[in-house]
Amino acid sequence: MLTIRKAIEADRRALVSCLLEAFESDFAPFIKQFGRDFVIQFLEKVLVLDRFYIAEVDGELAGTLALTSASHRAVSIDKKELKKSFGRLKTFLLSMTFKEFEEALPFPATTGFFEFVAVKKSFRRQGLASQMMRQVMELAPYKDYVLDVKDSNVSAISCYQKLGFKEFARKPKSRFTRQKDFKELILMEYLPGASGRADVFTS
Repeated sequence: MLTIRKAIEADRRALVSCLLEAFESDFAPFIKQFGRDFVIQFLEKVLVLDRFYIAEVDGELAGTLALTSASHRAVSIDKKELKKSFGRLKTFLLSMTFKEFEEALPFPATTGFFEFVAVKKSFRRQGLASQMMRQVMELAPYKDYVLDVKDSNVSAISCYQKLGFKEFARKPKSRFTRQKDFKELILMEYLPGASGRADVFTS
């Protein structure tokens, strides 16, 4: 039985584990440099839990996603607090990398932004990501939705297209991004009854 609900504090460790599994290639450089335990501790501290939803199958966490607004993102980096746990250098390096995940976005307050759509390997190819997103969109107060996806992630792009998302812009990966498996991020929108926002990222 599938249940989709808001994340709670007790989900934090399992949620982080799901993200590490789903975005294995993204986190691999950091795990190699700092160690898996360190990366887990870092993510547990910077993720804003009340932005996340959990998908459970028969009581097991199977997937997660964050739905945020332009000014309330899924990551919050308190450098002062992080330095107490991780030191100045590690805090600086990871803060620069994750900075883009906490910056305000150029969208109105009526737009929801999907971040960290993640499904555990054992639950993939079952339509779970689509079910999560569809149900969350039904529950959330936003009028329209935006997400970004790597240009190399063909399966995710297909999933989003089937949900009604359409590409409206592309942007190059951040200079702090270490992954070499993509060239651009594709911006996609679900914007019923409107002509689109293709000029948002052209400046």
